[in-house]
Amino acid sequence: MTKKFVHTDKQITGERTKDEFLIPDFIDGTQNFLGLETCKKYEFGKIVFTGVELNADKIISKFEKQRSLDIDEKERLRPLLENYLNQISNLKIRDKVKINNEFIISKIEKGN
Repeated sequence: MTKKFVHTDKQITGERTKDEFLIPDFIDGTQNFLGLETCKKYEFGKIVFTGVELNADKIISKFEKQRSLDIDEKERLRPLLENYLNQISNLKIRDKVKINNEFIISKIEKGN
């Protein structure tokens, strides 16, 4: 689907931030990203090149290493991630982004 993904951005969140990929906070439905490895919430991220073609099933599989999902959660998450990946594919590498509680990604303009 795409070889880009949202990642933590140490320029915004600080040097102690863990390097990790970010997904929408589908657990609490907040306007935050959720760390794929830590489940930590982040307000901002940046678009990075992964080098690997990503799809919803690969992301779900990676997330399940940290937190188990039942069948209903997977079915609810799959279309959300497909939409998320589609939005990411329309952004440029190094774009700084945020997400709203409807899981719409928006680019952060310089100076904001």
